[in-house]
Amino acid sequence: MCFFFEDISYATEHPHTVLDLQRFMGRLDEPVFDINEKTDYQQLAALVLLLDIAVDDGRNVYLDLTNTSAAERFDRDVDDLVMAIKDVVRGIGSPGAAFISRIEAKEALELVSQRIADALRSRPKPKKSVFGGIHLKEEDHSGERDKMHNFVSKFKKGSVPISGQAVTA
Repeated sequence: MCFFFEDISYATEHPHTVLDLQRFMGRLDEPVFDINEKTDYQQLAALVLLLDIAVDDGRNVYLDLTNTSAAERFDRDVDDLVMAIKDVVRGIGSPGAAFISRIEAKEALELVSQRIADALRSRPKPKKSVFGGIHLKEEDHSGERDKMHNFVSKFKKGSVPISGQAVTA
């Protein structure tokens, strides 16, 4: 954390007592993470690797994940941190093969953001359905299952009109 934040005061306490995801997001808003023609992509990649080490599991010792609201707030912070990292990735764009340092920096950012998204959350991110909603638990699909069963059983029982004609099974 000392090297990532460029602040020696982080060495005076245990990292998990001063860990705050908001500080990481604030650091990602600093000019060193602004992508422009003067960006040193090797330095950026090194900072991203320091970010990965410093954020660790993202949990402060005072964080009580048994508290639902604290866990939800923590998960929102994790998602916000991932979005802040992806904003830096978007700044890099699509570098060509001639820009190896850009590609390496972009890959490091993507790997760290994926690790943070998958490993830090207190609960897995809800899966979205292909129909646009959030994927529900299996027991929540019983009504949908019954409707589908009734629909399919019409095909098994006999005829179902298709385009004005009766089709027999």
